[in-house]
Amino acid sequence: MDPITQQTLLGAAGAGGAGEYVDDVFSTDLWAGNGSARNITSGLDMSGEGGLVWIKSRTNTLVHVLTDTERGYNKQLCTNIPDGQYTDTNQLSAFNSNGFSLGTTNSVNQSSNNFVSWSFRKAPGFFDVVTYTGNESNPRQIAHNLGSVPGMIIVKSLSTSNWYVYHRSLNNGSNPGNYRLRLDTTNGTESGTSTFGATATSTHFTISTNCNYANNYVAYVFAHDDASFGTGGNESIIKCGSYTSTSGSNPNEVNLGFEPQWVMIKNTGSSSAYAPWIMFDNMRGVNAGDTSSSSYGHDPALSANYSDSEGSTYNYAANFIDFTPTGFKTFPSNTPTNVDTGNFIYMAIRRPNKPPTAATEVFAVATGNSSNPIPAFVSNFTVDAAFLFNFNGGYDNYLLSRLTGDAYLRTNTTSKQTTNTGETFDSNTGWARIYNSTYQSVMFKRAPGFMDVVAWVGDGTSVKNVSHNLEAVPEMVISKMRLYSTSSSYGGDRWYVYHKDVNGVLGLNSNGGIVSSTGIFNSAPTATNLPFDDPSYDSLAVNGSGITYVAYLFATLPGISKVGSFSGTGSAINVDCGFTNGARFILIKRINGTGDWYLWDSLRGIVSGNDPYLLLNVNTTQTTNTDYIDPLSTGFTVTSSAPAALNTSGGTYLFLAIA
Repeated sequence: MDPITQQTLLGAAGAGGAGEYVDDVFSTDLWAGNGSARNITSGLDMSGEGGLVWIKSRTNTLVHVLTDTERGYNKQLCTNIPDGQYTDTNQLSAFNSNGFSLGTTNSVNQSSNNFVSWSFRKAPGFFDVVTYTGNESNPRQIAHNLGSVPGMIIVKSLSTSNWYVYHRSLNNGSNPGNYRLRLDTTNGTESGTSTFGATATSTHFTISTNCNYANNYVAYVFAHDDASFGTGGNESIIKCGSYTSTSGSNPNEVNLGFEPQWVMIKNTGSSSAYAPWIMFDNMRGVNAGDTSSSSYGHDPALSANYSDSEGSTYNYAANFIDFTPTGFKTFPSNTPTNVDTGNFIYMAIRRPNKPPTAATEVFAVATGNSSNPIPAFVSNFTVDAAFLFNFNGGYDNYLLSRLTGDAYLRTNTTSKQTTNTGETFDSNTGWARIYNSTYQSVMFKRAPGFMDVVAWVGDGTSVKNVSHNLEAVPEMVISKMRLYSTSSSYGGDRWYVYHKDVNGVLGLNSNGGIVSSTGIFNSAPTATNLPFDDPSYDSLAVNGSGITYVAYLFATLPGISKVGSFSGTGSAINVDCGFTNGARFILIKRINGTGDWYLWDSLRGIVSGNDPYLLLNVNTTQTTNTDYIDPLSTGFTVTSSAPAALNTSGGTYLFLAIA
């Protein structure tokens, strides 16, 4: 059953359990402060279901602001200080059915400042908010509604007091309730039974003296590995665990069973100022790093116990962490995440993976609007990958991804990646800054069955198995070496394109035919794995030792995308993609002869007359005076006037089309 049908049936059945995704219960949202009241659309039902909104300035030294639906929109706490609750009606002004509203207070909306929020919606198996009044009984059981055993609990008195943390992995998971951490300090693990008692259960957690004086309290209760989400109701979306750091040069890899979008880490064995509660998310950026260069892979960090901005003394920019398709990696000598001989706990939340129901949720084309701050290209969804073109020619064509940050590759050259601060993805509704209307971007969102992006470091082995999260067999894979110190005589820094209908691989930066019948895979790719194998003609194509790579994966998703091929006739050819309103994006390349990579989109025009096109492999201006394709309600038509590169008898052509 395709994702669209699945979503339709699940929507009719109602939310909860199977069919509820991480997208429905957690969101990271970014905005530039403007000092004016505004709504933040997270897509979460905060007014109906309840939950927590956590806000922090990214660019200024301002407190963390936590507001939850149990205490009320006008009651705030700050994780970086032990102060009690305060009242401010001008920070959060409302919880809404699709997010929340902001007031004008500097700590959440100061002009010329950038902000981030993390919204946790209450849901069994994910998160709950509990309030209670202390009665000094010892021990005492507090009920919660997770329906599963909590992995982490954060408790705060509404009067002046430390923030206390229970985590299932404290003391190596042995009697964790007898140990605690403090969220507002860098203190390591503290022993004793004065805060938490017996191990938490699926209905209760235990508190003792420190969390049960005659005061009012709030507890934020996080689940662990409750596999009750997703289409089949068998996916976990949150995990709380631990790891021991590595020494030497090898990164430490944590297997979560999913790719995270948000991770909090704490060194439990250190009270150093450089052992904070450090937090990362894919919206602000967790850039796939490169161990051979300090110029790439820097990850913006914020710490729950510090008011510092990103890149400050304790949140300095470094290659702290990489998100992988199955978890995350931390790197030796980076103190907050992998200091030698350190023990660490973490809480990790799954990356969005809700199947799309329409192509407009995952694909858009826009011209630049010169906006600064971003987005210069508006998509109205989170952009995970993008092409960038200039209509006037003379400029290289770029392909970029959120996973690799502001590092771009040129589709018309074999050059290694380059960085530019204008190529930024930290927006919920588009990407980039400053680009004007002479530029255009084609934008994609990663989604099951549609498109995915993976990055990896080669190890020089005969087969490099790289996991992915397309949740379907990839039918088209565009791969490229990102950074390298050498390349083989066969052009190991080229673009390589695998396509299900091609016996071998093509070069994205070339108008030639098949590079070789020897492909880049040792065996056929699967719905979970890419078995890369450097072919005999190119010893560094996809797995040179210590070299970094990126790949863009596409598949056919009924009603949304189509990966296929057609045979030329010289006469008009109707290409049926199974769409209902025609194609908005068409990419065509001849397989068995010379032919450029032709690209059309509906923004510039797919009409019955002339249709402007660009070439991925050439940095010339767009061509506007040809009629090589025509619209077709189910896909597109290749006209009889198209050249041999697009339609000739005996010609074979691959295509990627999006509705």
